[in-house]
Amino acid sequence: MLYMLKNKLPVSDTLFQLLRFALSGGLSTLLYGVFSTAFALFTSYSILVSHTASFFLCIPISYLLQRNFTFRHQGRHSESLPKYFITLILTYFISSIVVWLLVDVFEMSHHIATMSAMITVPMISYLSLYLWVFI
Repeated sequence: MLYMLKNKLPVSDTLFQLLRFALSGGLSTLLYGVFSTAFALFTSYSILVSHTASFFLCIPISYLLQRNFTFRHQGRHSESLPKYFITLILTYFISSIVVWLLVDVFEMSHHIATMSAMITVPMISYLSLYLWVFI
């Protein structure tokens, strides 16, 4: 399906790219989960402050992994970095809404909210990065 959307890579290359994305994103997501849980357990910060701090601590690692390992992008940082930040802002707001709704509105646990963000963000990120940021 992504091949038909972009017609950039053969299907087999796209599958390997998805695998690299999963590895890179998995590491970033795991770090987000560790940071978020640490903030929740060891500080008195609200869920949104913990979420925000964790999210932004992972930005440099995520950008470099996605740019260099996943997409093997050879373009200039001046072109990809602004698009990457726009994608991050979009995914940040979506994940913040998910976390806020689950914890503050539906009174679910921090862990369920964190896991939900850890699932939502990668799906949106891959499509944005693949179709727009690292072209």
